[in-house]
Amino acid sequence: MATRLGIALLGMTCGGVTFLITGLLAFLVINGMQEHSIQARAPLAETSVRYAALPPAAQWAPDEALGRTYPAR
Repeated sequence: MATRLGIALLGMTCGGVTFLITGLLAFLVINGMQEHSIQARAPLAETSVRYAALPPAAQWAPDEALGRTYPAR
């Protein structure tokens, strides 16, 4: 009985290790494919719309139109 139990535990251990290695390889393959597709689209993602340039102080200035629409409480 002990021999059968030992063989069963050894089989589960080897099967578990095989399952973990297969899962790790699948993860690495999927991750590599995603990285490759992101890098292939990277030049398209860097293009952006250019708006009218504002002086640096105006970027953080309060919007007067919003002040009239939403008065302070």
